[in-house]
Amino acid sequence: MKPIFILMRLIGRFPYSFTKTGIAPFSLISWPFLYSIVFHLIFVLLTAWSNKKIIIDKIYPSESYDETLFWSLLLLYAFQNFTGPITFWWDAPRTVRYFQKWKDFEDIWRCGTIYSVKRLRYIKVFTILLTPITIIIVIYEALILPQISVLIFVPYVPILIAAVLMLEHWWVSLHDLTMYSEKLLTSIFKAKNRRDMGYRRRMWLKISELVTEIGNATGASGLSYSSTYFVGFILSIYAILINIARPSSSNVSIWGLVFPAAYSAISYYLAADAAYRATERIGPAFTKKLLQIDLSFLQQSCLNEIDLLVNSLSAKAPVIEYLGFMKVTRSTFVHFVSSTLTYLVVLVQLKTNPKELGIDPILENDNSTSYENLTS
Repeated sequence: MKPIFILMRLIGRFPYSFTKTGIAPFSLISWPFLYSIVFHLIFVLLTAWSNKKIIIDKIYPSESYDETLFWSLLLLYAFQNFTGPITFWWDAPRTVRYFQKWKDFEDIWRCGTIYSVKRLRYIKVFTILLTPITIIIVIYEALILPQISVLIFVPYVPILIAAVLMLEHWWVSLHDLTMYSEKLLTSIFKAKNRRDMGYRRRMWLKISELVTEIGNATGASGLSYSSTYFVGFILSIYAILINIARPSSSNVSIWGLVFPAAYSAISYYLAADAAYRATERIGPAFTKKLLQIDLSFLQQSCLNEIDLLVNSLSAKAPVIEYLGFMKVTRSTFVHFVSSTLTYLVVLVQLKTNPKELGIDPILENDNSTSYENLTS
């Protein structure tokens, strides 16, 4: 996870120094913190300038309800440059504690002579390539939009990088914890006495704790990005549907709308799916597999530890929540999609301009029954 935190620090989201043994305590008088302040001050000014240009050049003169919603979508994403530093810095102390617990867990795991776990490959390569890929995407978005400068999209670069890094940290951590739980289940056959079995029970409790606490470690940022993804997906899908139904009504290319829609939906799904897989495999699936194992060869003392483990599984099943406000699982994504359909209907109903709806106001008045006609 260290490469992720290093890049987080480069974009001003992680104002901590690294040591040989881990992460140094936070200090207001440190180069990472001063760098974060200067970095965000520059990008806040850039974002304010970019938003001003979009409002004056695009939103204010626009006569189209649909185009106004699209440019409002860009303002919504840009708003993360104001809220992003606050949420990431708010999460930073909990993230550092989580990182330290993760490191302690790995040290205990290696000392316990349990099977080693193969980590995901190419994580460092993906993290290094993330910045140039993000820049290319931002330039592409700027080029396909009508009459807009590439400089206006500069503030979106750290926003996208921070969002992908957070998702990468979330997904990799839960994937590794799932692998640890599977190896732990396999290692039960190696338990020779009650001490070994008790060690495995305590390791499962630590894995369950790490799964549960990842929601708190990234809670503020998770809530911020979840709300942004939700609103962004609604506005993007609405703009795509309008563009398909009436291409002449919008100057915005449909390909410029596909990326924010796909980005929001895929990010939301990956976060929800990773949380579901981890909680399911480390909780109910782990219990089911454990009860299916032939334990007749174990001593009575080991069976007692198995009973304690099963009781722990049922009493403290892992659950991932953002600071207790929002439970993250696959049903969260289903709610995300269903709510999108509801708000799409609301957006369509808000199209009250007869010209945009393709209705002739004269014919509409001729076919309607007014109050004056009823009383005459």
